[in-house]
Amino acid sequence: MKLFRYLLPLTTLSLYTISNFASITTATAQIIPDNSLGVESSTVNPDVINGIQSDRVSGGAIRGSNLFHSFQEFNIDAGRGAYFSNPANITNILTRVTGGNPSNILGRLGVLGNANLFLINPKGVFLGLMQVWIYVVAHFLAVQPIVYYLTTLNSVPATCNQFPS
Repeated sequence: MKLFRYLLPLTTLSLYTISNFASITTATAQIIPDNSLGVESSTVNPDVINGIQSDRVSGGAIRGSNLFHSFQEFNIDAGRGAYFSNPANITNILTRVTGGNPSNILGRLGVLGNANLFLINPKGVFLGLMQVWIYVVAHFLAVQPIVYYLTTLNSVPATCNQFPS
């Protein structure tokens, strides 16, 4: 009986800890367009790019030399990739995330061309430390509150208040 008295608090604590961890929600690897661009919404198709399972992002709204994409969620799992198609005459690909979660970039992110890539998420952008590869010939900029991650030493103003409607 004494043993039961000592084990009961440990058992209760263990069950409490497990139930708390079970309720934690984690972002899964997903890229979901938010359809805010109407008929110009992005499309995401599975593909094998640079030898790994990837998502090819195409479509979007073209305005001059800029291509706009808008997503509810934008995450890339480790061991996977996401690559943006780069239509002719596009120099900037501006990508915003409108959902309520930060973006977790744990795999490969790239552009199939020479355009600059801007990833804007007001909830944050997490770039995994060891397994992230950024395949952008020009510049890559991830924008979140306070912190800016640049792949070059160039200073780029991060002001993009409106996307095309």
